[in-house]
Amino acid sequence: MRRPLSNSSPLPCPLADAPVAPQHFPYNRCRVWACAACGRGFVQYTEYGGYYVDHRLRQIDPARVV
Repeated sequence: MRRPLSNSSPLPCPLADAPVAPQHFPYNRCRVWACAACGRGFVQYTEYGGYYVDHRLRQIDPARVV
């Protein structure tokens, strides 16, 4: 069963303050999207864990791109 793409988990997101390095995983294997309503940029990628597949969506803060 696929889980919906969401960034609203009850736990704090460890990537919230992390830099965005387009040449490194997961950003070198993601899709870039823009919100049709507000124009904010997002990346969509998949984390493959040992026992699960986690589809993720992260808003991009241009100040964090390195």
